Amino acid sequence: MKLAKLVLTATIVLCLTLVVTAQLPQKARHKPVLQQDQDRIEAAHSELLNAKDKAAEASKLTAAVLQRCRSRRSVGADTPQEFHR
Repeated sequence: MKLAKLVLTATIVLCLTLVVTAQLPQKARHKPVLQQDQDRIEAAHSELLNAKDKAAEASKLTAAVLQRCRSRRSVGADTPQEFHR
């Protein structure tokens, strides 16, 4: 009986604590992005965002991956090549 009262009391205290905590105003947890950080992000992604011929780059990447797969013999059958223009 004493254990049941202890568990009940602990549960009530926990619930009341959660209710009171949920009603408090929330604090801002993230820092604003600084201009310097934004410039670094833009510089890192500029090559990806400013690619002029994405189809040619994709074709080169596909050919490089296919060549590497064939050299390792990890491809069981010949992979068909499709050229889109």
